[in-house]
Amino acid sequence: MGFANGDGKLTNVFITGIAGAAGSALAKRLLKEGYKVSGLDVVAPIDAYRLKDVMGQIDYKWKAVQDITQHDLMNSQIVADFAAQPNTPLGLTAPKFTVWENLDGLVSLLECVRKENISLFIYPSSGVVFGRVPPEHLPIREDEPLTPANPYAATKACSEILCMTYFRCYNVPVTILRIGMGFGPGMRKDESIAQFMIKTLRGDKEIKVESPKTTRDPSYLENVIDAWVRLLEAPREEVIGEIFHISNGIEITIEELARKCAEFACVVGGVSPMPAIVPTSSYRRGEFGMRQHLDISKAKRVLGWEPKISLEEGLIRTARWLVKEGPW
Repeated sequence: MGFANGDGKLTNVFITGIAGAAGSALAKRLLKEGYKVSGLDVVAPIDAYRLKDVMGQIDYKWKAVQDITQHDLMNSQIVADFAAQPNTPLGLTAPKFTVWENLDGLVSLLECVRKENISLFIYPSSGVVFGRVPPEHLPIREDEPLTPANPYAATKACSEILCMTYFRCYNVPVTILRIGMGFGPGMRKDESIAQFMIKTLRGDKEIKVESPKTTRDPSYLENVIDAWVRLLEAPREEVIGEIFHISNGIEITIEELARKCAEFACVVGGVSPMPAIVPTSSYRRGEFGMRQHLDISKAKRVLGWEPKISLEEGLIRTARWLVKEGPW
C-alpha cells in the first residue's frame, strides 16, 4: 500500500493547503490508511478546525507555500498541492492577487520539489480549465484544448502547463487530477451548492440562480479522495506525466442543481414550503454557453476507480452536514 522507502516503510505525504476542505479530507484519510502526513497552511493551527481531531498526528507548518523550503519536504516522497486562492468570484475582482497566489506559490513549490527525491507530485486541477466546449466534444476528454473563461480558471490552466513543463524539463514526477464542481461535508459555505442549501434551511422564499443554463459535473469529495488514494497505490509508470478526470461523470445545469439542493435540504432540514427557484438572466463573465461534462473512462481504466456515491446521495450527506452546522 503506497510507495515504500528503502526501509520498506510507508512514505510520508506532504500536503500544501492542508487546512482546507480537500487537503484536510485527504490528510485524515491517509492517516487512517497508515501514511505519515505533514503539510503547511496559512491558517493558524488553532484555527485549523477541520484538522482538530488529528492535529496531534500531523507535522503542521504554519506558513505560506511561497515560503516553502527544501527542508520542509525532507523525508517526504509524495507531495500534494492544495494551496490556492480557490474562489472564482474573487478571481474576477482580484485577478492580480489570484495569479500571484496560485502561480507564484506553485513555482515556489515546484522549485523545491525538483531538488528533492520525490516519487510523485500531485496537482489537483479543475474542470473550469474548459470554457465553451463544442457539443460534439462532450463528454470532455483529458486531451481537450484548455479554454479557461475567467482569471481563476486561467490560473488552473497555467498551473497545469507549469507542472507538465517541470515534468518534461526537470523530470518532476507529476500527475494531474481534474475534478468537476467539488462539494461535500467540510466544503466552503460560500460555494454554490452550500449556498443553495443554506438559503433553503434559513427559510428564504426564493433562490435566485446566476448562470442558470451553465452546466457542471459535480464531484463528491469522498469519491475524489478515493481516487487520490488509488493514485498513490498505482504503479508510477502508469500515472506519471498523466492527467485524469475525477467526477461523477454527470452534466447538470446550475438551475437544476439548485432545485435538487433545495429539495434535499427541505427533506433533511424539515423545511416547508420549498423556496422558488428563480433563474436570472445574469451570467458570470465568460460563462454564457459554458458546459462541463468530464469523461472519466481513463480514471476507471488506469486507476480502477469509479464514483461510489451518487450525486443525489452526496447532496443528501452535504445537507445533513449543513443542518448539524446550523442554525441558519
